[in-house]
Amino acid sequence: MTLVNHLNLAYVAVKTSQIDEMVDFYHNILNLDEISYENDMVFLGDKNNRHLVLVLEYDAAHKANSKNSGLDKIHFQVNNIELFQQLSSLPSSLQITSEKLILFDPDGHQLEISLQNKNFDIQSQQQIILKQIDLICANIDAEEKLLNCLDKSITQTLRLYEDETVEQYNGLDYIAFNIDNRDTLNQLKQKFEKYRQDFYYNLGKEIILVESELPFSYWLEVNAHEV
Repeated sequence: MTLVNHLNLAYVAVKTSQIDEMVDFYHNILNLDEISYENDMVFLGDKNNRHLVLVLEYDAAHKANSKNSGLDKIHFQVNNIELFQQLSSLPSSLQITSEKLILFDPDGHQLEISLQNKNFDIQSQQQIILKQIDLICANIDAEEKLLNCLDKSITQTLRLYEDETVEQYNGLDYIAFNIDNRDTLNQLKQKFEKYRQDFYYNLGKEIILVESELPFSYWLEVNAHEV
């Protein structure tokens, strides 16, 4: 079955025991807006466009800087040259090229920041977007099988690397993908039923939740970017 539209990486949710420090970093350093709050969660992204990029979830038991973490790297794309220059000037930033740098958030997640284009309009509506996530898996075959069941295009934004020593996922709770319409959501539902893949389907909320072989889940949502 061919999907009507490819799935697009929307946002990522991570747990943290130092919620204030993480919010401060992503708001004041990466310039993400604090869009809304719900219980112990903070939603960050572009407030004007209601465009969600990151969800931070408070978890007192979470330990930062976990070793052997499967959440290897989060890639962001910056569409504002002034913001990119500000990030480049930080003492903690590691410049890879003139258009790419590395930062670490307070929990030790490695962030790769790339500049989309030197010639774009610096007043671009969306300053920063989630571009790609790198994961390390103890068994890459099982996860690739699930991702191919979702949509082969996912591998363009979710890269997998194999390492049998990986033990945990450093707070990664779920990764959300955007679906443009309900028809695509229903096609996915039929596909999961055919392959007997365990999933949770909520037509009212227009969402499918798929449990990974790894200790997190994938959320497939209609208009997932919007808050």
